[in-house]
Amino acid sequence: MSNKEELAQIIHYTREIETIIKSKFKVDGNGLHQYIDSIQKHFDETFIKDLRYLATMRNKSMHEHDFKLNNLKSYENLAIKTIKKLNEYKPTPKMRVPPVGSRNIVRTNSNRRNNSNDRNISKLIAFLIAVAILILFVFLKPMLFDR
Repeated sequence: MSNKEELAQIIHYTREIETIIKSKFKVDGNGLHQYIDSIQKHFDETFIKDLRYLATMRNKSMHEHDFKLNNLKSYENLAIKTIKKLNEYKPTPKMRVPPVGSRNIVRTNSNRRNNSNDRNISKLIAFLIAVAILILFVFLKPMLFDR
């Protein structure tokens, strides 16, 4: 099989995997590795390693001019198995996976209140320390500098 045909096969399978992940899991991101980061909590470690292998081989085939896959048939078999498993996965209703590195954290009112209380306590402690230093300076200054 020629290098172009091999590359076409690799692209075909990884494009299908990306399409399934994007449509089924509603992930955001750039590239298959970021999609995998977003969905890894839904699958076992072995499956995620297989996905990463497929993505890495795809990247190498695109970016390394002289890249040659050792065994295209095993790559195809793994890709087909992966596509089947992704298609069989049943996500929970309204499941939305936040993008990797997302700061969209849902906070409840109690969390907001607790954070506010923590900030107020920190401010109070800082104020008390400043007052204590001021009092010590006022009382110790005459002892230290009047000699």
